[in-house]
Amino acid sequence: VTDKYDNLVQVYFDVAVDNGFYAYANDTQSSYVELYIPANTSTTLTVNAVAANTEGMTFRWHIYKTDDNGNVTDQDLTSVTGPQLTTEKFTGEAEYRCVVTDCYGTEIYVFFIVRAVSYRLSQTDLTLPVKEKATLILRDWDGKAVKATWSIDNSSVASVDKNGVVTALKYGTAIITATAEDGSTYECYLQTLFYDVTDSSKYYYKHVYWAAEMGITKGYGLEYFAPENNCTREEMMTFLWRMVGKPEPKTTTNPFRSEEHTSELYKAVLWGVENKITNGYSTGEYAGKFGVGLPCTREQAMTFLWRLAGKPNPKTTTNKFSDVKSSDYFYKAVLWASENGIANGYSSGEYAGMYGVGLACLREHMVTFLSRYYSKFMS
Repeated sequence: VTDKYDNLVQVYFDVAVDNGFYAYANDTQSSYVELYIPANTSTTLTVNAVAANTEGMTFRWHIYKTDDNGNVTDQDLTSVTGPQLTTEKFTGEAEYRCVVTDCYGTEIYVFFIVRAVSYRLSQTDLTLPVKEKATLILRDWDGKAVKATWSIDNSSVASVDKNGVVTALKYGTAIITATAEDGSTYECYLQTLFYDVTDSSKYYYKHVYWAAEMGITKGYGLEYFAPENNCTREEMMTFLWRMVGKPEPKTTTNPFRSEEHTSELYKAVLWGVENKITNGYSTGEYAGKFGVGLPCTREQAMTFLWRLAGKPNPKTTTNKFSDVKSSDYFYKAVLWASENGIANGYSSGEYAGMYGVGLACLREHMVTFLSRYYSKFMS
C-alpha cells in the first residue's frame, strides 16, 4: 500500500485452506494400526484419504523392516504411488509408512505396524481389575494352543503362572511375555484397575484413572479407590499439592497445633497455608487446627480450588443453587465453579437444585472436581 508521499507498507496474509483432509489406515478410522499375519505371508494395506479437493493427492510409501535377528532395514517404495500396497512375504516385524499429501501441500502420516509371526496371543491388550484372573493362550494360526513360557516385567502389579493365568494384584501396568519353544516372543500389555472402579459408564470413572495416572492418588494400597468414602481435608490438600507438582513449601513454620501427619501431608498443608489456599479453623472446637481427619465439605473443596485459581470474580451474577447465599464465604467460589463446569450441584434426589452445602465431599466428587479444573486451567 503506497500513500501520496510514496511511503510503502506491505501487508501479509497467511491463508490456511480447510480442505477437510484426513487419512486413516484400512477401515480403522485411525492413522495408526497394528496387524498380525502368519509368517512368510503377505497382506494388503490400504490408506483411505478424504478431502474436499482430491485433485493432485499423492501417496509416498516407505518401509522399515526388522528381521528375526533384530536387524533393521529401511527402503523408499517409489514404485508404489497409490493408496494401496501389498507387502512382500516375510517373517518378523515391519513398519509401513505412507505420507499422504493433498493439493495444498498438507501432509498426513499413516502407519501400519505389520508383524508376520508363527503364533499369536489370545489377547495383546488386557484390562483386569485387582483380584481378578484371566488366561492368556498362545496359538498357531490354525487356533491350536502351543506351549509357552510365561513371564511378567512387573510382579508387584500382577502374577502369571506356567499356564498363562494372570492375577491382578495392584493398580498399574505390566508387560506379559509368552516365549514359544522356537524362541519367538509375544507380548500382552496389561492395565489393572482398582477393584471398586470398573464400570466405565460411571461419571467418575475417567476422573479416577486420570488422577491415578497423574500420581495425584493411588487409592488405598493400590488396590481400591473407595469412591463413596468421604474425602478428608488432608486428602484434599494433598491432592491439590500433587496436582501442581508437589512444590516445596518455603516456610518451615507450622501454624497449626500439633496434629498427626505424614511428611507429604505436612508439606501439602504448609504449601496451602503460604499460598493462602487454606487457613485452618480460627474458632470453635478445632480452633488453631487444620482439621486432620475431618471430612472436607463441598463448599470447602470448591473454595480451595477457587483460591488456587487466584480467587477470580465469577462472570455470572445468577445463583442457581437454593442453599448458597450471597453472604456465604464460598459464594463467589461456587458461582465461579459452576460457570466453568467444575461443579454442577445436584439435579435430582433430596438435594435437587442445591449445591450441597455442608455435605462431605466424596472421593469420587473430589477427583472429578480436580480433573475438570486441570482440564480447564492447567492442561
